[in-house]
Amino acid sequence: TTTTTTTTTTTQSSSSSPSLSSEDVSRPKYGEKEVAKELTEVFETASKLLTKNMDSAEAASSSQKQGQVENTDAAKLDRALDQLAHEQANVQALETKCREMEKEHAENLEKSKREYALKAEETVLAERAERVKQLDEERIKFGALKTILSDRRKMLEDARAAHEIIASISKLSEKIEKGESFAREMRLLKKVAENDDVLRALLSGTENTLERLASKDVPTLEQLRDTLEKQVKRDARRVYLIPKEGGGMLAYAVASLASLIKVEETGGMENSTSPISLEAAIAQAETLLRDDADSVGDAARILLKASEHSKAKDVVQSWATSAMEREEIDFILRSLVAHANAKSSGV
Repeated sequence: TTTTTTTTTTTQSSSSSPSLSSEDVSRPKYGEKEVAKELTEVFETASKLLTKNMDSAEAASSSQKQGQVENTDAAKLDRALDQLAHEQANVQALETKCREMEKEHAENLEKSKREYALKAEETVLAERAERVKQLDEERIKFGALKTILSDRRKMLEDARAAHEIIASISKLSEKIEKGESFAREMRLLKKVAENDDVLRALLSGTENTLERLASKDVPTLEQLRDTLEKQVKRDARRVYLIPKEGGGMLAYAVASLASLIKVEETGGMENSTSPISLEAAIAQAETLLRDDADSVGDAARILLKASEHSKAKDVVQSWATSAMEREEIDFILRSLVAHANAKSSGV
């Protein structure tokens, strides 16, 4: 714009110069001062015109620039408003999208919670079912173990009771076989029998006999044989011929002499109804005591039967009583030993 103004001014100056030259031709010639003055005025006038033109151009240019600036600012403003509107639309779209995402997230979260709760419940139910199954298995195992332990405990208790019974009967048998009193062993056996029905029944059936014999020294089989051989035979023979009612001095003398005469007799069978002599009875008794230990009572009864009508019965009676007591105690002992053996074998 400045260049255009300058060119216009120059053109105007060039146009003015020919006009001045024409005037100069018509005018009279002045002096140098006047010319210089005139030129100065001309230049001042041209300068003013030039300045005025320049100011007008500058004003126009400034106005044009301001208009352009305003237009540019307006365009920028429009673009800014458009961009703002676009941004606001984007913001609204983002807000809408965010709300939708939040809603979707909330729905997914709620769905996940429900699924997790359902899965957790299913897991708990599955674990509970598995634990119930395991508990049932453990309960079955525990029941089986309890049964086994109960059976073992019962077996141990039975074994202990059997051992006590066996030990008590063994001590009782030892005393009886030695021909010694067994009162203490009998008390121990009764205490042990409190937990055994069979033993208690055995003792209750033989209690009177055992109580009667417990404090006595019941002779053994060997002692009975020895007594029969060394005392009973001799004393019974001496008084065998004397009647049961008794006799005088002569009867005793004859009986003593007769006892010195030994006559071998075998006698009849023990169940024979015919009477047998004392010698035959003694021979049978010795045979029974020698061959069959369980027939000690039979030997005693044979001697008693043979001597029942003579004074020999008084001699035989004591030995026969001891022999029959031995028979009774041996019978009871055999029953107790059989029960002890049954306990020992677990029957």
